[in-house]
Amino acid sequence: MKTLTGVGSTPLAGVGTARWHRPEADLTLPDRPDPSAVDADVELARFVDARDAARAGIREARDRAAERVGEEEAAVFEAHEQFLDDPELVGDIDDAIGEGTPAEHAVSDRFAAAIEQFEGLDGPMAERADDLRDVRDRLLRALLNADSDAPADLDGPADLADLPNGTVLLAERLTPSDTAELDPESIAGIVTVAGGRTAHAAIIARSLSIPAVVGVGDALREIESRTDLLVDGTDGRVVVDPDADARATAATDAASPVPERVSTVDGTSIEVAANVGSEAEIAPAAERGADGIGLFRTEFLFYDRETPPTEAEQYAAVTAALSAFPDDRVVVRTLDVGGDKQVPYLDLSDESNPFLGRHGIRLSLDAHRALFETQLR
Repeated sequence: MKTLTGVGSTPLAGVGTARWHRPEADLTLPDRPDPSAVDADVELARFVDARDAARAGIREARDRAAERVGEEEAAVFEAHEQFLDDPELVGDIDDAIGEGTPAEHAVSDRFAAAIEQFEGLDGPMAERADDLRDVRDRLLRALLNADSDAPADLDGPADLADLPNGTVLLAERLTPSDTAELDPESIAGIVTVAGGRTAHAAIIARSLSIPAVVGVGDALREIESRTDLLVDGTDGRVVVDPDADARATAATDAASPVPERVSTVDGTSIEVAANVGSEAEIAPAAERGADGIGLFRTEFLFYDRETPPTEAEQYAAVTAALSAFPDDRVVVRTLDVGGDKQVPYLDLSDESNPFLGRHGIRLSLDAHRALFETQLR
């Protein structure tokens, strides 16, 4: 057996068959023409259409992620949509097109510069470069008429939502959009050449309980499709052609929920409460033995609608949480929107640094006082 090492991202183990995901195969740019041969008006119109298509795709991805992994994880796609309106990114692309650069080359050039800038930062900020890659690839697919859902062979782009059972997905890196499409029932693991534990794709993989090892490096490229792999997301190991003992160990390492309350050896009780971002997450939390809800994020009630929820709708949602945990604590967070969490019908301001701006309780005690009073009732 050969063992590769990386960074364990999801502390679970899985065994399956390798399949490479290479979405870049259908994003090859055509040769760059002479600027004098480029019709700037046509290219600007193409870029506008691509932004509209990318925006629609991002919103679909956000809705899908919110349903499967919760509103907090899905919020990354709201940040992706903001990239499409970033005045520096969009302005520079418009300028490049006006100077005779085709839309796809202008997008590729400008995003490459932004990605390089992020990767030059320290810590988790460097991993935000993958979010830029996600948005760039959406724009390029629209401009190049590339179908990201087209079925393909093992080494090409694929429909990630419909992979064979027992697939261990290999990739240079995965974007948040890629990861949100995966079906945890069919995916035995994820292994990537690049990436880190705090990247949004890794966070979504953990939310989906998919074993994952990231940042394995160039050695991963030597692994061919159809190779049997063991993915150990706890120790950050990838075992090539694991033997029977290794497979058995991986099977026994799978953690099972403990429904009883837990305590330390000296008898100190430890509360293990759920983090809930939608009504759909309440029942699974109760079934897996959560000791109540430590954070009930009520903003999910305000998304994907044209008007705020009524008092009766909010009452029903909170009652559902209380009913699932009649003897436990349920901590309800009142409406936390604004900044990076936009709700169109609330006419929230667009701030250059939303994390330091007016959102959450600041708005509830001022502009959203009526909504706040309804929620408190």
